[in-house]
Amino acid sequence: MQRLKNVEPELATGKVKELLDAVSQRLGMVPNMMRTMANAPAVLDGYLQLSGSLSPGTLPAKVREQIAIAVAQANNNLRRGPPPFGLAHSHNSNAEITKHRGQFFLRRLN
Repeated sequence: MQRLKNVEPELATGKVKELLDAVSQRLGMVPNMMRTMANAPAVLDGYLQLSGSLSPGTLPAKVREQIAIAVAQANNNLRRGPPPFGLAHSHNSNAEITKHRGQFFLRRLN
């Protein structure tokens, strides 16, 4: 049961609108997690700053996305089709995503 309502980017104003517009521009969509964080602009802003500070790490974006896919699978959050967070298409092809899904599930079964 959802306790906090998602903030709709089209209805947002002020700082929340700025933050959600920046997310939308970067990702091409606004994930539900960030819509929920937008109920407290300081939370969303802090999350985005933390995420931004971690992005220049040593792992390539493609590998980070593969890790995100594996974590989503481990948490049973990955549905059929592309990842729900919409990031994998920027660096991983559908064939690569499918290949990594298969490897993950085979390791999990053994």
